[in-house]
Amino acid sequence: MKKFLSFTVLCFVSILLVACSGTKQETNQTSLSSMPSIDGVAYYGDIPQAPKRVVSLNFANTGYLLKLGFSIVGATSYDLANPAFSSYLEETQAVTSEDLEAIAALEPDLIVTGSNDTNIEQLSEIAPTIAIEYGKHSYKDTLAVFGKIFNQEELATEWTSQWDKAIETAGKDMKALTGNAASFTIMGYLGADLYVFGQNWGRGGEIIYQELGYAAPQSVQDDVFEAGYLAVSTEVLSQYAGDYIIMANEDSSAASSLYETDVWQNLAAVQDGHLIQLDAKSFIFNDPISLEYQLGILHDAILALQ
Repeated sequence: MKKFLSFTVLCFVSILLVACSGTKQETNQTSLSSMPSIDGVAYYGDIPQAPKRVVSLNFANTGYLLKLGFSIVGATSYDLANPAFSSYLEETQAVTSEDLEAIAALEPDLIVTGSNDTNIEQLSEIAPTIAIEYGKHSYKDTLAVFGKIFNQEELATEWTSQWDKAIETAGKDMKALTGNAASFTIMGYLGADLYVFGQNWGRGGEIIYQELGYAAPQSVQDDVFEAGYLAVSTEVLSQYAGDYIIMANEDSSAASSLYETDVWQNLAAVQDGHLIQLDAKSFIFNDPISLEYQLGILHDAILALQ
């Protein structure tokens, strides 16, 4: 009898272990299959389909999340300084990925960060986390990626269609003044250093080069487009200057000494009055909300040159 009971218990335990093992495996498969496999995107934890309290720790992602209608309770200081986001982030707290206690206090149900964030594991202990590799996809494809993650692909497609129409309308106005063959150079100061920017590094590059199809000087195409940006000295500035110059500075005083130099004054774009000065706080971004904002500013600025 004792042996029979032992055998019965052993069988019961074995069945229970097998059942538990099967349940665990099935749960993991469900969790994994519920999130699409996308290059440059990694998931940590069970990602909610419709998060209510999102913390965005990479400013490159925030505008996409806002465009999809999510409430951002924590974001970077760059996000909070972006005029395009001002009506969206009125009650949002500035945080970084190092502010683990502050992030936890916000009680997020989702955290979105960059793939190079060194605190991903700690963040994922606070809330389910998505890590996205910057530059893996174009800005349009990035919106499609977010749409796929959150089952909002239709919204992403709708925005792209509306954006293409807005570009077409604005482009007609702008090219009526500049002509189709005009070349543009996008530059700006980061601290004390002057940089030239390419077609996918914000500062209006996505609009000017990718969407409106304006050309960059050949030197910019050769030296800047692949890397995204290039530090330049005053001595070689003329080699990179196009018919129009877009100057996007975070601090306008940084460029004041440049404007007084003979090199600057002798640039054809400056002499022709083809200089457009922008506040980089809203132009370092390339998300849908920021791009809509930037298109309006660039459109008005170019028409004002007339």
